[in-house]
Amino acid sequence: MSVGEFTVSNIHMDEDKREEEKQKDSQLDIEKFKVDVAAAEQLAEQGDFTRSLEALLNLEKQARVAEDVTASKAACSAVLQVCHKANHLKQLEEHIVLLAKRRGQLKQVIQAFVRQAMGYIDGLPNQESQVSLIKTLQTVTEGKIFVEIERARLTRKLAAMREAEGNIAEAADILQEVAVETFGAMAKTEKIAYILEQVRLCLAKKDYIRAQILARKISPRAFQKQQGDSTGEIGIEGTAIEEADAGIPSLGELKLRYYELMITYHQHYNSYLEICRCYKAIYESDGVQDDPAVWGPVSCRDRRVGHSWQRPQKLGVHWLHVCTLGCLVNHFAPSARFAPAASSNLSGGCRCRQQVCLNH
Repeated sequence: MSVGEFTVSNIHMDEDKREEEKQKDSQLDIEKFKVDVAAAEQLAEQGDFTRSLEALLNLEKQARVAEDVTASKAACSAVLQVCHKANHLKQLEEHIVLLAKRRGQLKQVIQAFVRQAMGYIDGLPNQESQVSLIKTLQTVTEGKIFVEIERARLTRKLAAMREAEGNIAEAADILQEVAVETFGAMAKTEKIAYILEQVRLCLAKKDYIRAQILARKISPRAFQKQQGDSTGEIGIEGTAIEEADAGIPSLGELKLRYYELMITYHQHYNSYLEICRCYKAIYESDGVQDDPAVWGPVSCRDRRVGHSWQRPQKLGVHWLHVCTLGCLVNHFAPSARFAPAASSNLSGGCRCRQQVCLNH
């Protein structure tokens, strides 16, 4: 059998040689590449904006063809940086879309320059420019799982702008477009905070049915610290959990916020027993009883209002200090009416049936 004969082993040998030659040709000198990128950026500083972008785009193509992640990130970052320094917002948006749509663009590179562009939003001169850049980034990230967290953060920022303008209904509709409960790489605290924000906006626009649907996505057991909640742990399907965004509250603070929203929801339907359970959960939370600012000592007699009846929304967080035993007994055992002791100062006996008695 001759060497040039067409066999399976010879086919594999030829493929291996072609792969080795491709790898040799595709290897870039990263140090020289960085020098070329710096030289292209220098052209923009000298006022030749067009030549600078052309040079950077050619360098980006070389890195992308070579499948070099580091070089591609450096080239794309330089393109965005040149546009931003020159205050060319339209050029910035056009090149973000262009870089994302280029053939064979690496996922890590898209994620890197999307996050870089997100950092430019707060520094833009007016809200119109900020909204324009946010919508451009939303277009780029749409349908891409590897940038779903970035898309969720952009949507939350846009909803906050609409709420600041007074458009509560529009802000709620915008925020509900994202279902963060399906994001495997998002941190647990950020995911809960996002859903709670959706619930809050629904309650603000009086959409109680939608608020209940969203609130059911959070289980009370979610506020318990479990393995895999911290940064760097492995989440669903082997996905690494990313660090929560800046400003996200801790799990304990989110628990208090959750039950406060649930109290607002149950107040709408006058579900006093559920309100009682919410306040009880707040009272039993870690550190609440030890913090006077959250749970100050209030005696029962301080809550009496002329032997009258008062709904829980007027009592604040100290409501658990009043007598709720009558409400619970009458709810679970209607035949066993709760009656106060003989020394009680109530003349007509306890009438608390799914209401709050302030006279015990």
